[in-house]
Amino acid sequence: MTETSPQIPEEIVLAADNEAVIKHMEMYQGIITRLAGNSAGCKNFAIPLITAILGFIVLEKQVALIWLSILPILLFYFVDCYYLVLENQFRDSYDHDAKKIQKGTFTRKDLFNLNPFKAASTKLKESNLPDLIKKEEDPEKIRKAYSRLTWSKSLQSPSTLPIYVGLLVLGAVAYGLLDFVSLAKGA
Repeated sequence: MTETSPQIPEEIVLAADNEAVIKHMEMYQGIITRLAGNSAGCKNFAIPLITAILGFIVLEKQVALIWLSILPILLFYFVDCYYLVLENQFRDSYDHDAKKIQKGTFTRKDLFNLNPFKAASTKLKESNLPDLIKKEEDPEKIRKAYSRLTWSKSLQSPSTLPIYVGLLVLGAVAYGLLDFVSLAKGA
């Protein structure tokens, strides 16, 4: 004969000082911290790598190879933006759960549900997007619209755009220097 444990209803509201609720929020903080660290790691790896590639190209005076520096710049830019997208989505979900905890509506059903799209419909309603998108009910369309919104923010973010545009400008300067040197030698 098997014993069954008593079922605890999913709708039980959990207090803010509940150990499980605190652990739930700490898990969010851990995820956000790791994603921010990964984003910083992209920059820490990209800047010296691109600089080394450009330095090699300038030393070897290979103007044609300058275009090889663009691929890693774009690659690191999009990976960095991806980490930023996820970080922002988890931050929004963290804020969503924090508000539920403050209102006293955080239940067992919400516990350890660390979904980056948890706050998607709320964020879309707060955005400057057209009303047609804000009133969307289909979860898949909400996810896609929210993903586009967070990608748009990340691609234009001051934590990514200036770094990678700066690396592209550095590449253009190296190209200009090499082109100028090759023209001076040819004259």
